[in-house]
Amino acid sequence: PAIHVWLMPLTATSLELRQCANLLAHDEQARAERFQFERHHRRFIVARATLRVLLGNYLTMPPAAIAFGVGPRGKPSVANATVPVHFSLSHSGDVAIYAISGSCECGADIEQLDRAVRHDELARTFFSIHEQTELQKIHSASRKHAFLTCWTRKEAIVKATGKGLSAPLDAIEVTVAVDSAPRLLSMPGARPADWALYAVDAGSAYTATVALHRPSLRSPQPA
Repeated sequence: PAIHVWLMPLTATSLELRQCANLLAHDEQARAERFQFERHHRRFIVARATLRVLLGNYLTMPPAAIAFGVGPRGKPSVANATVPVHFSLSHSGDVAIYAISGSCECGADIEQLDRAVRHDELARTFFSIHEQTELQKIHSASRKHAFLTCWTRKEAIVKATGKGLSAPLDAIEVTVAVDSAPRLLSMPGARPADWALYAVDAGSAYTATVALHRPSLRSPQPA
């Protein structure tokens, strides 16, 4: 199965921002206006417009004509897609990651490494006991990086399933160390062999993961 991944900057000139906004549907424009801070407003507009452009290339339709819907499990979908398409979008800071596949469910997550985060406290809530143990084995200077990397692995899986915040993250167990191969170890109702995780090189300031789900998956190669 093929999965295509893009890392895109969310910076834009005033002209580019207006062009991006013109591609959005009314509900997306309304969501953009509700952001309190201008930087969040701009990032949302650019991220959604870029998603439309990428999907438009897949579906050979104008980006503004794409109608988004919601799947049975709450995962975003293209309501008027002419061919099968699965996608996932995540952004952190000024960078967005996009994963698109025509054959299987996918999820993507990216985190900015310099963000303030109480990693040990959050791990006690959202990590399994095994993951917490593995995290504590890592030197304190590198622990936040490991936590955020592990977090992207879990979030990418959640986004691929479409369960969102309803999925208990501590029940999804993955490898923790940054230099370990990203891999699903266990998840209720799932076979780890059906999942493939990929670490995405997002530069020294970010950590990112893409998850791919397809039953009977066998050693997939990213396109």
